[in-house]
Amino acid sequence: MKEKIDFKLENERLILRYFNENDIKALYFLLKDEKVNTFLPWFALKNITEAKRFYKQKIKNQKYFFAICLKSDNYPIGYINIDTNDGYELGYALCEKFWNQGIATQASQMLLKFLKNENIPYITATHDENNPSSGKIMQKIGMKYCYSYQEQ
Repeated sequence: MKEKIDFKLENERLILRYFNENDIKALYFLLKDEKVNTFLPWFALKNITEAKRFYKQKIKNQKYFFAICLKSDNYPIGYINIDTNDGYELGYALCEKFWNQGIATQASQMLLKFLKNENIPYITATHDENNPSSGKIMQKIGMKYCYSYQEQ
């Protein structure tokens, strides 16, 4: 793995790079949005202090947690990550104004290509049945449906 500070993945449209403390405001705007956070595994943030805490606790020391930025300005419009705590689970979120533009799909493809070089043996992903758009991204990047479950 390259040095975390310098590391970034690029294509003609996007940059995937590590978040830094200068990105706290962008992170807050992403994670305070109730609509964006409907299907994420945490509650929407209430203030910038919570964003700073989120950055320090959930992002700062993670090997595979990247800001998704447009190449035109390198400003975070979302995130993509692989959670390595219980396997290799893919997660992503984008500011709503960037939905349905192929950005999450492109970012996922970029990350998967990188992970092959990292010798990550597999990735998994889940999506809420009420969020079929996320499932479509998973299909577009070549993931296969395995199972559904219902909580009792």
